Amino acid sequence: MSPVDGAVTRDGDRRHEGDFQGAGVAEDAPLVQHLLSIFDAIPDGIALLDGSGKVLESNAGLERILGRPASELVGQAVSELLPCGPEVRDVFRDAVQRRRREALTVESGNRWLRVTCDPVKDGPGAVAIFTDVTDGHRAQEEREHGALERKRLEEELRGKLDQLQLADRRKDEFLAMLAHELRNPLAAMTASVQTLGEIGSMEPRSVKLRSVILRQVGVLTRLVDDLLDVSRITRGKVELRRAPVDAVEAVRNAVSTVRQAIDERRHVLELVLPSDPVWVNGDGTRIEQVVWNLLSNAAKYTEPGGRIRISLERRGQEAVLKVRDTGIGIPAPMLEGIFELFAQVDQSVARTRGGLGVGLTLVRSLIQMHGGSVRARSEGAGKGTEFEVRLPALLETPAQVRVLAGDGQKLSHARLLLIEDNPDIGETLRDLLEILGHRVDLASDGLRGVQMALALKPDAALVDIGLPGIDGYEVAHRLRADPVGREMLLVALTGYGRPEDREKALEAGFDAHLVKPVDPEDLTSLIGELSARRRERPVTGITR
Repeated sequence: MSPVDGAVTRDGDRRHEGDFQGAGVAEDAPLVQHLLSIFDAIPDGIALLDGSGKVLESNAGLERILGRPASELVGQAVSELLPCGPEVRDVFRDAVQRRRREALTVESGNRWLRVTCDPVKDGPGAVAIFTDVTDGHRAQEEREHGALERKRLEEELRGKLDQLQLADRRKDEFLAMLAHELRNPLAAMTASVQTLGEIGSMEPRSVKLRSVILRQVGVLTRLVDDLLDVSRITRGKVELRRAPVDAVEAVRNAVSTVRQAIDERRHVLELVLPSDPVWVNGDGTRIEQVVWNLLSNAAKYTEPGGRIRISLERRGQEAVLKVRDTGIGIPAPMLEGIFELFAQVDQSVARTRGGLGVGLTLVRSLIQMHGGSVRARSEGAGKGTEFEVRLPALLETPAQVRVLAGDGQKLSHARLLLIEDNPDIGETLRDLLEILGHRVDLASDGLRGVQMALALKPDAALVDIGLPGIDGYEVAHRLRADPVGREMLLVALTGYGRPEDREKALEAGFDAHLVKPVDPEDLTSLIGELSARRRERPVTGITR
C-alpha cells in the first residue's frame, strides 16, 4: 500500500505517517497514531494482505509470535511466513481471491497457530489473524494422551484383575481339593478309632490312647475348617444363615465342645450365664464358632491349673460376652494387631502352644459380619487376657423358636447304602454303622451305587461326591429321576465343604450335606430327623 492510498508505512521498525493526499490528513495524525497503538497492542498477530496475498502491514503481536521483525514480514506472501504445504497456501488463496472466510490450525516450530483469513468487505485484500493456541493444543494433546494412557492402564488393570481372579479361583480350587484330600484320611482314621472304641479293649490305657487319637484328629479337622473359613471370610464369600439365636445356648454348646481341653489342662472354668435366654439375630453355628475359638485360646494360652471365666449378659440393646483367663497375657504393642491374620503372642522357636494364628481373625470377621464388635484387654505379659464381644440383641423375644421335627430321634436298625470309592473310609464306616445296629451295603462307584439303590431301596443312601464313573451329583440326579429313588433319603458325605458345594449338593437333590469326618451317632440322628420330617412335609435340605 502506497502513501497515495492513505496507509501507514514503516521505515525500518518505526512507524510514521505517510504523505497523504488531500487537505486535513495531517489533522488526523493523532487519531492515526492512536489506531496504530491499538493495532500493536492486540496480542494476536495481525497481517493486512493485498489482493495477491502479500503482507502490507503487521502488528507487534505477529512479530512476537513468528519471531521475525516487520522488515522480514512486509512484502512477503502470507503463505511463506509459515512452514506449510499446498493445503495452507490454498486456504490463503481462497480467502484472498475467492473472498471467503477460511481458518486452519498449523504447526510452526514449537508452536501451534490458529490462522483465520477474512476478506476485506470493500475492495481487494484480506486480514489474517494469527492466534497462538499452543497451550490449548498441548492441553488437548495431553488430554488425548491421558485418555489413551487411561485406556491403556484400564486394559492393563483389567488384565491384572483377570489374572488375580484366575489366581483366586485356582486358590479356591486348591484349598477345596486340599481340604478334600485331608478330610478323606481323617474320616478313615476317625471311623477306625471309633470302631475300636466299640469292639476294642476297654483297658484304661487303650481307652486313653483312642481318646488322644480322636482328639488330635478333631484338632486337625478344625484346622482345616479354620483355614478354609478365614480364606472365604476375608474375601466376603461366607453368608450368614440368620435366625433368632439364644446366645446362652450357643455358649453352653461351645463350652461342651471345648470342655475336654479345659479339663485336661486342669483349668477351673467359671460359667456366669443368665437364667433367661439372650436372643440375637445371627448364625448359631458361627456364634458357637466364635465362643469356641475364644475358649480354646484361653485354655491354650493359660498355664495348667489356671482360671477361665466366661460370662454373658444383656446390657441395654446388646448381648455382651466376656472370656477372661489368667494366662500369659498380651504385651501392649500386640493388642492392636492381635486380630490380624497369623498374629500370635507365642513367637518362640518352640511354639509350644501351636495353632496357625487364624482363630482370632475368624472371631473378628464373624462378629463384624453380625454387626458387632470385639476387643482384647490385657495388663501385659503374664497378667491374663479378657476378650469382650458385643452383639446387637433382639428387641423382642421371638414368639416361637423353631424346633426341627424329629429332633433327637434316632433311626435304629436302618438299611443304609454307602457309596464310597475309598476302601479305607467305606469299610471302616460300614463296620462302625453295623456295630451301631444298621444294615449297610457298600458300592465303590457311582454307577454301581445307582443300580444298588434302585434294587435295594434303602432307608437312606450315603453318597460320596468324588466318585469314579459318575460323581455324586449325577447319582442324585439319576435317583431323583426314577420313581423308586424320588422319595429316597440322600445324604452327601464329602470332603468338599464350601458353601457353593453345599448349595450344589442340595440343588442336585440331596436332603443333607455332611462334611467328613462324620460322627456316626450324629449321622444316625440326622437320618432319623430327616425320616420324621419327610413323613410330615417335604424336606428342603439340611447342611452341616
